[in-house]
Amino acid sequence: MKDETLIQTIPEFTATDLGPVTVRSDGYLYKRYIQDPPSDGSDPMVMWPKWVLQEGVTHLGVASPGVLLNLQVLTRTLKARYIETQTILYPVVNNIRSFAMTHEFYLDQLKKTADN
Repeated sequence: MKDETLIQTIPEFTATDLGPVTVRSDGYLYKRYIQDPPSDGSDPMVMWPKWVLQEGVTHLGVASPGVLLNLQVLTRTLKARYIETQTILYPVVNNIRSFAMTHEFYLDQLKKTADN
């Protein structure tokens, strides 16, 4: 069985060239597309071509150049960054804690001396 569904080709794009999506009052989703800048140095033209009918669209995917957002990858990345941050901060916090304990002991001794 042959599938005769026409598939629109997707032009090459980057996250800044194409990506934001808007909904207009006519019920269609529009996507932003920035044309290549003209050779005369003027600003590139921004177009909002009609994309798909909004009816039935409930979720839009998010992507950055070359990386699809996946909840498992996001969770692993955040966990790794959290552990890395804690590893970096622990020695600093430990030094502050040691200083505070030493200072507290010094103040206690100073108070005892002053009371006598």
